[in-house]
Amino acid sequence: MFIQFFNLKNTQCLYLVIVKFFIISLLLQSCSYSVKQEDYLLPMPNEVNMNVDSRIKYLTNLIDDNDLAVYRYERARLYLKIGRNPAALRDINQAIGEKTENIAYYVVKTQAEFSEGNYDEALKAALYAEKNGYASTELKVLLGELYYQKNNKAKALSYLKEVLAEYPDNFNAVFLSGKIYAEQQDTTSSFKYLEQALTLNPDDNRPYETYMKLLNELGLFERSAKVGITYLKYIEPNAAFAYYYGETLEFNKQVDSALVWYEKSFTLQNHWKPGIKLAKFRLRNGDFREAARLYEIALSQNPAIENGYYELGYTYEYYLDQLEEALKAYRNGNEKDTLNNKYPFYMRRVQRKIEFKNFQDSF
Repeated sequence: MFIQFFNLKNTQCLYLVIVKFFIISLLLQSCSYSVKQEDYLLPMPNEVNMNVDSRIKYLTNLIDDNDLAVYRYERARLYLKIGRNPAALRDINQAIGEKTENIAYYVVKTQAEFSEGNYDEALKAALYAEKNGYASTELKVLLGELYYQKNNKAKALSYLKEVLAEYPDNFNAVFLSGKIYAEQQDTTSSFKYLEQALTLNPDDNRPYETYMKLLNELGLFERSAKVGITYLKYIEPNAAFAYYYGETLEFNKQVDSALVWYEKSFTLQNHWKPGIKLAKFRLRNGDFREAARLYEIALSQNPAIENGYYELGYTYEYYLDQLEEALKAYRNGNEKDTLNNKYPFYMRRVQRKIEFKNFQDSF
């Protein structure tokens, strides 16, 4: 009897073990499915899989297995973080094509289109999201930026004010407000917001450059120099800063230092603003060939530089004795420099010189 009871008990135990094993197997299968679907999308935080590139790789594997809109949407957001804007736009357009009812997708589309400079498409997507009830600080800031790009500054400010009423320390809203007020020459408001932007994010170059540009336009060069010194504590100089800082130093009568910064700006970006400054410096210092070269570069980018073609023509005519080049410069000035009406006189003068030179050469 005892033996029969023992055998029965063993059989029941064995049965329980089998049932437990079966349940555990089901749980493991369920977990493995969950890992595949969820952890690729939002992996557990650690040093490896929270890296943006690793998360993109996870999502790419998922898309290869099962191309769903949600995976494209998540990958588009990650692409935007690392500046791969065309890839983000491709993904979000495909996601919207598959699942048009998800309004959050249109916000990412707005960001992607904006990053690519497609402002009309970006505004269309943003307004669609707003119309369909999507309300967020991010969307309002985007709408402010888009209306700014469309030169509707009043509309831009209306969205930015909404953001600042609720989040007064939102950097993007603060900076863009300061930039708009600076362009409107509202010095009180622009100073307030730009200084706040510098405090909120001292590592962002944009408020410094906007502030220095405004201060230089207002002739507040000492104040601009102080802003520039603060910039240099936090940020590696770029072309725009180097130009504005050079301008500040020039008007603070530190000409040699200004020249160094103009050269740095021109080296970083071959732009006409530092180019024309350098051309004038070279002309004053007697380096006429280099001056002419720099004038040519600057005028090819901006033919409307006041007296630019006159100074180039004069350099060729009087310093380099290249009369044909001088005539060409004056002709270009006659067409493109509307502020100087004396080009016909310069052209006749050079033409007479060319005729006399040809006459001399004939003997």
